[in-house]
Amino acid sequence: MAYDLKQAGTDILEIGLAVRYIKGAKAKYLIEDGRKKGKEIDSQKLIELSEKNFDEYDKILRKAEAIVNKREDAHTMDSRDYDDLVYREMRVFKVDYVRTTRKKSIRTNTHKLINKAVANIQAVEKGMFGVGH
Repeated sequence: MAYDLKQAGTDILEIGLAVRYIKGAKAKYLIEDGRKKGKEIDSQKLIELSEKNFDEYDKILRKAEAIVNKREDAHTMDSRDYDDLVYREMRVFKVDYVRTTRKKSIRTNTHKLINKAVANIQAVEKGMFGVGH
């Protein structure tokens, strides 16, 4: 099935989802590109950084404030908007590593299935019956 879908030009991730019978909302969640979503600030990481290594936190904060002040007119801005821009500039964002890891695993296993299918096809063409694990 994986080999046939690959020959039809289907994307590797979509092949993996089809082979594993992952459909509906789960499939849509895995297919969508997480980079298109707005990045969410990880407040917990910022708090941990400020508690564990205040010097590093202060250095990142000052640099972010300088960039925001240079780019925007901070005096006319609401304090919430200013803080949000500063936090975004600090670049401490939440990352969905579980989703990323799962997608990587599906792709890797799909490539293995396709490579095994190719090896089996070549073995059959030579008169042998399939390739083992």
